[in-house]
Order: sequence, then C-alpha cells, then structure tokens
Amino acid sequence: MNRYVTEALQIVRKRVQKDLSPRARQQLKHHYRLLGKGADQLSEREAGLVKQFLQYSDILCAVYQWKEMFITWMCLKRMCLKSVDKEIYIL
Repeated sequence: MNRYVTEALQIVRKRVQKDLSPRARQQLKHHYRLLGKGADQLSEREAGLVKQFLQYSDILCAVYQWKEMFITWMCLKRMCLKSVDKEIYIL
C-alpha cells in the first residue's frame, strides 16, 4: 500500500518539475528521495529542502501531506493491531 502512495507522490513531483526553473528542477530531481521519507526521519537540512520543494506547488504540498497522514494512519493501525494481539494472548 505504501508503494502506491509513494508512486503517486513521484508522479506529481515529475509533473510539477516540468514547470520549474532549471535550477529548481535540478534540485528537486536530485533530492527526489527526500519526499518519500517520513518527516520524522529527515535531518534538519533535509527538512529544510523538503520545505523548499513544497513551496514550488500547492498540489505537491497537498500530496506530500496526504502521504504523511497515510504514514501516521499506518503506524496507528499497527499499534492498534499489536494491542489487540496482546489482549487476545492474555485472555
């Protein structure tokens, strides 16, 4: 499931990239993997770059936020399932 979210983000990135200045396009293309990382896994420098990239386009920013919400949802889902498994095991 996570692969589909990442692919959608990369498709939007490629579309946005076409309309950017050559310098911005080069930066976004060079650092495309940063958009796929979770915000909590980024260094300060990486987070600054991602923030810069998200200013390039509202749609890129929206899809990135959607990806972050999906990651959060998946983590919560895993925690809930682990909690249920523990309760079943205890019973």
